[in-house]
Amino acid sequence: MIMILTVTGTHAMCKRTPPDTVHSLVDTTILDIIKSKDLEIGERSMSSVINYKCYEYEDYVILVRSQLFEAEGEIRAKVGEEILIRYKDENLTNKAMCEWPHEGDHFRIVEWAGYFDGLFGKYVLVEQGTAPSPRLFSIFDLEKQEKIYTATYEVGGPIRIDEYYILTFNKMLDKQINTVEDCEAYREECPEIDELKRCITEMGGIGLYERVIVNLETLVEERTGEISCGCLQ
Repeated sequence: MIMILTVTGTHAMCKRTPPDTVHSLVDTTILDIIKSKDLEIGERSMSSVINYKCYEYEDYVILVRSQLFEAEGEIRAKVGEEILIRYKDENLTNKAMCEWPHEGDHFRIVEWAGYFDGLFGKYVLVEQGTAPSPRLFSIFDLEKQEKIYTATYEVGGPIRIDEYYILTFNKMLDKQINTVEDCEAYREECPEIDELKRCITEMGGIGLYERVIVNLETLVEERTGEISCGCLQ
């Protein structure tokens, strides 16, 4: 394993837990594994196959790399990341903790088009999708090692988690506006409805979202009645 770059810094969004350090690393072991299976690496996938990041926190080490798959005798990268969580072990060096483990029982998160979006205390936020609104997100409890919450949300929301583990975001409602004739009925909720009519004629309609508050400790969800509207892609 060869270390390429180490940076130190913090993320300034809500109560996101900043990593102590972030390492950009190369997984040379996977090259031996690929060779032993008589596989090749896809021409466009070399960097994604061998590179990964190691986020060091006070209690956890989180490893993140592209999701990989086999096809036509090749190892290729696909949309989304594989996220592996290790508990800090004081008996191991930082280098050992950051090595990508190809064996052993570790808590892994692999969601469709899922990307690591930060650690919030004991919770990991994974955003899913690459297109504009709406998208999915999921929250994982590292103590329970399981997904505890998932929802479809408005990307421009944004998602916020405070120091008391209170989540707020704009949750997509079952209702949506699909015809220009229906717009008038939602003028109070969507003052900008005239500007959004193009979403019906040019895109997939108008989505309705409500600001909700969720206590991640109890998973009790509170509706605020605050409605927003946006184009559906």
